[in-house]
Amino acid sequence: MHRNKTYKIVQRCCSEQECKKYTKIKAVCPPEPQREKEPPASSGLLTEFDQNIVIPTFIELTLLPTLLATVTLNIDDLGDRVWFTGTVQTRVSTGAPAPGFVQIALQIFRNDPTFTSSIFLIEDVVVNSGFVNGNATTFTFVDLSPPTGVNTYHLTGQILSTDPQATGAFVEKTVFTGAEIEANS
Repeated sequence: MHRNKTYKIVQRCCSEQECKKYTKIKAVCPPEPQREKEPPASSGLLTEFDQNIVIPTFIELTLLPTLLATVTLNIDDLGDRVWFTGTVQTRVSTGAPAPGFVQIALQIFRNDPTFTSSIFLIEDVVVNSGFVNGNATTFTFVDLSPPTGVNTYHLTGQILSTDPQATGAFVEKTVFTGAEIEANS
């Protein structure tokens, strides 16, 4: 009946697989439906932060751990970590104009106000050269397995050894920060 005319059959299909069925006819495929994008899961983000800046202090260090600063964080998930930074400025006094040194230890204790089991320890030597007698110790540390809930972290300092000329070591300034890092997904 319509010999000289060409007709195109248009078939709407719902999927790409359905379109492959219609190889001899022209198929018009609708675009894929847009899905709502989910927000990316939080991972590696700093979500809690606490700081303790103590200036000036002039805390005398002894052979026992002495509290310098405290931060408290509420850890909400297993697998989260806690990132710490700190700077402790110390000074050595000597009884004579001669040089002297003091070896000190800085430690972090988690939920341990009696300072019996530290999770971090760094040692440094503070020198009084007769001209300069100050020292700044800076550290970074990550607590890889904090328990969930409220955690209190104590930064302490103590004398490990001294030479005979040194008459004491004093902490002048302390900066101690802690931040919760969400677990990587």
